[in-house]
Amino acid sequence: MRIGLSFREPLLGEAVACLLENRRSWSVGFVARSVSEALISARSNSVSVLVVDTLSLESGELQGLLALRESGSAAVVLLVAEPDPTPYVGLPVDRVLSRHSTTDELFATLDELARPVGRARHGSLPFDLSRRELECAQLVARGLSNRRIAELTGLREQSVKNVVSLAMRKMSVENRVQVALRLTQAGVSDTVPVKAVVSLSMPEKVEAGR
Repeated sequence: MRIGLSFREPLLGEAVACLLENRRSWSVGFVARSVSEALISARSNSVSVLVVDTLSLESGELQGLLALRESGSAAVVLLVAEPDPTPYVGLPVDRVLSRHSTTDELFATLDELARPVGRARHGSLPFDLSRRELECAQLVARGLSNRRIAELTGLREQSVKNVVSLAMRKMSVENRVQVALRLTQAGVSDTVPVKAVVSLSMPEKVEAGR
């Protein structure tokens, strides 16, 4: 798994990189000095997770992180200076950690975000879906509305609508119940049984725009 780092202080960035490199399953793709540089490097280096220290975050760069996250290219972890990261939880990132967190907490967070979200039997994401598209498709399969998916993922509702619509086109399905059927046929884990999905989906309109 490749991880990208954005730290304004070179020494701290290199220290975190060395810490992560000691984990055999991880490699650090780059250590950027700014978020703008990190966003460019994240796309060219195909990292799974981007860790951003708030001291390297400039005004207006959250939109760039949001775009990276919504594209499904990489998950975003924000490191904040405060011991309690709760005030930052509403930001458009996947996880917020304090600089006071332990290494075990950092490792656990990265492991969780890098874990494939329901890969198919042969190890690749089915239907050429991105990580974000598959995540939303699985939530659709559980009978959740776009609004509820937005609440769970931290995405905007319109973004969820766009992601779900694109996923449905890739899966060649016309409604949300068929999403569950296709995921089940593909052998994707984390998908609830079809009967349960149908019962959960009945109150909703079976269309991508819901």
